[in-house]
Amino acid sequence: MKYFRFFLILIVASLIIISGCNGTSKSNKSTTKNTSVDTLTDSKATAIDTIKKDTTSKSIKTDSSSVTTKDDIGANRPLSLNFTLHTLDGKPFTLHDNKGKVIIMDFWATWCGPCRKEIPELIKLNDDFKKKGLLVIGVGLDNPNKLKSFADKYKIDYTILQGTQQIAQDYGVRGIPTTYILDKKGRVIQRFVGYYSGLENKMRLIIESALKE
Repeated sequence: MKYFRFFLILIVASLIIISGCNGTSKSNKSTTKNTSVDTLTDSKATAIDTIKKDTTSKSIKTDSSSVTTKDDIGANRPLSLNFTLHTLDGKPFTLHDNKGKVIIMDFWATWCGPCRKEIPELIKLNDDFKKKGLLVIGVGLDNPNKLKSFADKYKIDYTILQGTQQIAQDYGVRGIPTTYILDKKGRVIQRFVGYYSGLENKMRLIIESALKE
């Protein structure tokens, strides 16, 4: 009888221990599932918020760019630096007094070989577009007397200014020719450094487009 009671106690104790382990296991599994669900829910919410923010951001950018294209195609162009220099005749010339015209501004010198090749093309562009609203100016980085003699010899019919090293430095000129094309509001459309075959055609396309703005 004593042995029977002993075995009965062992069996009951074993059942209690097994029951407790299973309960803990189920509880842990339940906690894990809940945690996973919470994590997924948070992730989805975050993803949705991000998508909404991105969509709103893109919408604003698109609207902004469409307005810019419609009202002012060159709104993002940098404004050129204003200056006042003198023509070869000694008359003052202020760059921003000529807003309303498309401007080719060429930094050059009489001793510059590539400049000499570019000048005939600038003369041609001036002849073709002057009456349509183009203004060509040559900022000469040379002795005024040499500039005048050169202009007379090569029959340059556009405005030549007596440039200064300071103006050249302000415009970041490190080699010549350096040529800027400005829109009707005095903003920089394009800058070309040096001369190469086909440059005139590129300038022509830019000028034609800018004159239509």
